Amino acid sequence: MIAVEAPLRGSTRLLPMHLTPAAPERVTPTPPKIPPPVDAVSLPTRVRRYPAPAVAKAKECVNLVDEVPLTAGLQYERREFWSAFSYEGKQEGMAAFLEKREPSWTE
Repeated sequence: MIAVEAPLRGSTRLLPMHLTPAAPERVTPTPPKIPPPVDAVSLPTRVRRYPAPAVAKAKECVNLVDEVPLTAGLQYERREFWSAFSYEGKQEGMAAFLEKREPSWTE
């Protein structure tokens, strides 16, 4: 298998940070290599386990980064974060975390 170097720029670099808990350590000033095809398949599988409204809001915040100044973007992200606590799935997510089980989201 051949590893291809491709720079991730702008919002493309930020999306994994919002979708995976360990990603902030991997966001570096230098562009990373594209992971093997196995990772390209596993990321959507992992994201599919998250509640759809949370994924949509994370994607919306990441896409906004190219359109607004930093301060406005951070304020928007903060509002969206706190609004996530009003979703129906909040109770299921918190209960699953406390019971150390996988959540079962209803769409």
